[in-house]
Amino acid sequence: MEWLIYYCVALMFGAVAALFFYYAVKHTNGNKQDIMLYAGIGMFFAALSIAMFVKNGVVIESLLAILMGLVTTGIGLHELVGVITHHIKTEGVLTKIRERRGYRGRIHYELDFRIPDRKEKFTVEYVTSDRRYTVGDIYKIYISKRDLKAYVHRPLWFLLGIFATLFGLLWFSLLVKIITSNF
Repeated sequence: MEWLIYYCVALMFGAVAALFFYYAVKHTNGNKQDIMLYAGIGMFFAALSIAMFVKNGVVIESLLAILMGLVTTGIGLHELVGVITHHIKTEGVLTKIRERRGYRGRIHYELDFRIPDRKEKFTVEYVTSDRRYTVGDIYKIYISKRDLKAYVHRPLWFLLGIFATLFGLLWFSLLVKIITSNF
């Protein structure tokens, strides 16, 4: 009877993984961060399900190390590349604050900036709070070379990107340790 419960739990983990993969594809409206989040959670449950069917501790540890390494390194590199590619630092006058609702009902804000010596309008698409911003004030913004998007970077995001990348590499070094100690 225990083996039946064990395999039912493994199947449930697989079903949860399938639901997260389905949700990542159908219900995220193309938001890359949400897709990465739900796909990462789905991969975690899929790895647990596979590991339970295999019943091998080395495989379980290896799958989890690979999964965690890929997720944390991917998140870290995504943040680092995002901060590095938006590197034209300038000052812009805040001209407009727009409130937007996400698909889950969360409120975020879009900020429009004008740079005094340019005609283009630059938009920061996603800010979680408008308390720090006042229309008409001058703020430091970072502009992308590719489009008319602006970004409000804080040093914390760059440091978190470095930390997440290093943490992901630590998971991969743990994977090497697992494999070399058991084979």
